[in-house]
Amino acid sequence: MDAPTEPPATASTSDDTPSVGRRIRSGTGLLVLGRLWGSFCTFLTLWLIARQLTGEDFGRYTFYLAAFMLLDSFVDFGTGAM
Repeated sequence: MDAPTEPPATASTSDDTPSVGRRIRSGTGLLVLGRLWGSFCTFLTLWLIARQLTGEDFGRYTFYLAAFMLLDSFVDFGTGAM
């Protein structure tokens, strides 16, 4: 009779693999940091543009920006906000 063999070791059973909870927390943290970074960049861009454009031109810019964002939500059926 052949002696029973052990199943091959996989990367998911090694001790250096982070747990699922830690990976979820890490991924969530990166998503939050990315969202904050994007918000900061948007704020900085609008602040710089507001200083350079006249009131009428800035109003026109923000109107078109809002219109494109509305159209973008229709194109992806609102999944971009999820």
